[in-house]
Amino acid sequence: MLDSLLGEFAFDPLAFARMSPKEQFDELRRFVPTVDFDAIDKANKADFDRRADFNKFAKQERAAAAVIVVPPDTQGGLIEEQALVEQLQAAGDTNTDIARRKANRQRLSGQIEQLRATAFAAISAIATDHAALHAKREQTISDLEAQIDVLNQKLEATKLQYQVDYEAVKTKRAAEATAARDQADNLQGDLDAAAPLPAVVDTAELSRQIELARKANENARKAPRDPNPRRLTARRGRNEAARQDGRRE
Repeated sequence: MLDSLLGEFAFDPLAFARMSPKEQFDELRRFVPTVDFDAIDKANKADFDRRADFNKFAKQERAAAAVIVVPPDTQGGLIEEQALVEQLQAAGDTNTDIARRKANRQRLSGQIEQLRATAFAAISAIATDHAALHAKREQTISDLEAQIDVLNQKLEATKLQYQVDYEAVKTKRAAEATAARDQADNLQGDLDAAAPLPAVVDTAELSRQIELARKANENARKAPRDPNPRRLTARRGRNEAARQDGRRE
């Protein structure tokens, strides 16, 4: 897993320690891909070549000056000051360029040293990072295993509680069913022991009799009163006999 995290930046520290300084420098160059070391090398070589050409030219000029013989009795003429001034200016420009290039090289040397220190620190931190990642992984595994144990306990408790609840509900429902069946049996026994119901009363016949009675009473109220109670009684008897005959018909 650590190799997949480091990728191309991983290397053997023991092999690195056995390398020469140049080989170590080339090995560390891989850790700073944004620095163009080839361009730096080309600039250094160009500076070296220009300095070599200048030194060669100066050597040739000194040799040429050495072969010039000036007779002792030669009278000196006027010295060309402008030429000396131009030489002074050229020398100043040359020295300024040399100082600038020297500062650039010092700056690059500082960057190189800093990059080497950064690379060394990164290599040194590999073991520390590996230990930290390992500890984090172990802690995560431990936490997850603890959570799994808690969930397993909850699962077993849930299963047990379900069984308890199911047994309680089953017992309650069974008792309700038994009570309902017993009540139904008792009601059925009362129903079976009950006396037969009487015959249904013919309400239509009663209504017809009521209607006849109303008509008879109405006729009685309209008929003249007979002063003989016996005849009135006999008339009522005949009316009742007529009603009985009509009912039989």
